[in-house]
Amino acid sequence: MPHFNAFSPRKKTRVRLEVRPDRVFQTLVTSFVSHGAAAMGLEQVDAEHLARAAEKIFLVLCEFLPFSKRVRLSCIDGLYYVDQQVEFDLIDFDQRMSGSSQGNPYEFLAKTDDLDFDLDAQSVDTFRLVQKRTALTCMLRKYKSYPIITESRSPIDLTLTGSLSVGEPDPHELGLFVQRAYRSYPRVLLHSSFLSPGKVVDMVASGDFFAIVCVDTRGNVGGGVLGRWQGAGNRVVEFFGPYVFDLARRQETAQLLTDGLIESLARTNTLALATLMPTPELPTNYFDAVGALCLSSEECGISVYNTYFRLLGEDEGSVVRVHKLLLPFVEGVYRRLALPREIVTIEEYGESIPSRSIIALDHIRFLSRAILRPMWFGKDSTANLKRHLDHVRSQDYRDILIEIDLGIPWHSFFVPAIVECGFIPRSIIPYAGKGDLVIFGEGVGET
Repeated sequence: MPHFNAFSPRKKTRVRLEVRPDRVFQTLVTSFVSHGAAAMGLEQVDAEHLARAAEKIFLVLCEFLPFSKRVRLSCIDGLYYVDQQVEFDLIDFDQRMSGSSQGNPYEFLAKTDDLDFDLDAQSVDTFRLVQKRTALTCMLRKYKSYPIITESRSPIDLTLTGSLSVGEPDPHELGLFVQRAYRSYPRVLLHSSFLSPGKVVDMVASGDFFAIVCVDTRGNVGGGVLGRWQGAGNRVVEFFGPYVFDLARRQETAQLLTDGLIESLARTNTLALATLMPTPELPTNYFDAVGALCLSSEECGISVYNTYFRLLGEDEGSVVRVHKLLLPFVEGVYRRLALPREIVTIEEYGESIPSRSIIALDHIRFLSRAILRPMWFGKDSTANLKRHLDHVRSQDYRDILIEIDLGIPWHSFFVPAIVECGFIPRSIIPYAGKGDLVIFGEGVGET
């Protein structure tokens, strides 16, 4: 069985800068991010885009943080991406905001919610807000550029020889596996990085992902699976595949790959496996269906893809916070899978609510897909969500998904806005976030 090098991830390179929230440091901040990101492997134009995005956040903080406090910037090399983090203390922020008519420390982000639209134009891939105790971190990520596959897409039908075995690939085998999967399967069933084999090799080398491949007695790569850890404590593995290239032995290859994946992860602290877009070769009798996504692609048109889940360890149960509009869906899934959940129905009690909400927007251009995630709840949640959806639709994305985390109570406050915008719950992936992750899709097709 394979031993995944992802269990011992490579230590990431990090450089830091700490400055006062003063516009006099604007040039220093921009130069730090631009030069740091370029030194870590981003192309110069991408490094400048990342620097301008960080600069926007810094200038907003200059308006709100006390002059005596500090803004901490970190540039991180993730091997296949560069992260730029801008961190500050909420305690410091509260001192400045006390007595203000704005009333809530997160109101300063009213000026940064528009950043998502700037990030799209600047080709910055993700924007996140992470709160840890008394600190808030704005996280910007830009993926590095890699050569892409230019050969025509045509299915590969190999003839494998002799017995088959499963193991961890070397970089050459991994690159070959990715190339063959890209040529043989519709894009909707691939990870978004399969257009660039070199990127996938670095993703695995970074420790964020892992891969296993099936080879014959001659060492010919006949199939594979790509996986990544998700959720709090990396308890869940989301996998892509199995991809197989010998049509005559497709079921045998898929069975070996799935068995190898399960057996290897069963010896770790991984709690569960999940797949959102399984290939036709997946032995579904190993898994439980937890929903279905209605997605479109150039090759397949609009199709419904079942999502699957399998526990690898004991589910000790958890508390989930659910809006009443979501109750029928989650209760049905939990009852069918016999998952131990204490469901707490959330409601508002007339407490003060920030005026502005924050929504993160991820662009997966390879799949023509956009994913929206709540970052902060506010009174304008419905209007803000509609504004984001209008923006995404103007970019001609084929698919739009919305994710909420039932382990974060205020996420469920977005449910009425999501439903009003025409989205319905499509799937639930246990433990894929801080708690269980619910995925909404537009209300077309069968659920």
